Amino acid sequence: MDNKECTIKVTLIDLDGDMESPWIRIHQDDLDDYNKNIVDEEYKRVGVMLNNCLCGVPYGLYVPYRLDGSRQPVIDLRASTDIKSSFEYAFGAPSDKENSKP
Repeated sequence: MDNKECTIKVTLIDLDGDMESPWIRIHQDDLDDYNKNIVDEEYKRVGVMLNNCLCGVPYGLYVPYRLDGSRQPVIDLRASTDIKSSFEYAFGAPSDKENSKP
């Protein structure tokens, strides 16, 4: 699959409520849901920023987002998003062995 096919434009809402429309790269499974106009209630998906945003979000940062049906997916920096839960949902929770100190 060509990476360009997994690139979508999102609505990013910054802490002041201002909006911009950067590009993110998403997983193929999420692209299928995007094409089906799925609506998420929570920010449970994770994408990679492909722009440096005016509000300071840098290129390459993993960001949680939610699908919004036929509208652009949303990244809302004002939302009380639990980043750790978003990453665990997308990539799986680390095992206890990985978290233990030597």
